[in-house]
Amino acid sequence: KPDLNTLEVIRKQLAVTELDQRVFPEAGSCMIKHEYQNETGSHKDRAALYQVTKAMTENAPAVVIPSSGNAAIAVAAAGAKTGMPVYAFLSPGTHPGKIQAMIKFKPGLIIVDKPINRARNISRRLGFQNLRPSRDPRAIEGFMSLGFEIAEQDSDQAITDVFMFSTSGATLLGLFEAFRHLIRSKKRKRLPRLHAVQAGKAIELAQ
Repeated sequence: KPDLNTLEVIRKQLAVTELDQRVFPEAGSCMIKHEYQNETGSHKDRAALYQVTKAMTENAPAVVIPSSGNAAIAVAAAGAKTGMPVYAFLSPGTHPGKIQAMIKFKPGLIIVDKPINRARNISRRLGFQNLRPSRDPRAIEGFMSLGFEIAEQDSDQAITDVFMFSTSGATLLGLFEAFRHLIRSKKRKRLPRLHAVQAGKAIELAQ
């Protein structure tokens, strides 16, 4: 079960991002959540800080994250905030701008051909926690904070659909669990329809 107390602490550490109403001729009225206001410009800060915080409570010596960039930036930022050592495993094709964004948080950077396999092997051998979002259930728990914040700002429950850029599905599962928790505790009446938005070449969720 998610640690709701830790989630609440993390929500207070991260900037509350705005949910404002825009009108588009084709789509009508839409609410837009400005997650780029987070420290690293990504909603992934939410899961990363929760994952790193939980790793610290379990006395993990360090954490590893294999990533194409954004998740590693978020985990590196969380490591810098909490003092947890972070080792980011990146492919040689990682965008240089993402590497530069990571460097200021001073993680250990390992550039290898198979970052997912190398991170997994190091995690098993040295006891470092692997924070890959698609494999760590706590990423889903961390993303629940996004659902809670959307629901809080949608006090009249006008939102019927949520569209979220998602590469692993962890974000959408976190949103679902947050809304389901609110429905079960009778703080919300209905679950919005959730939609995964991906880049044209990404088909992970479609499968």
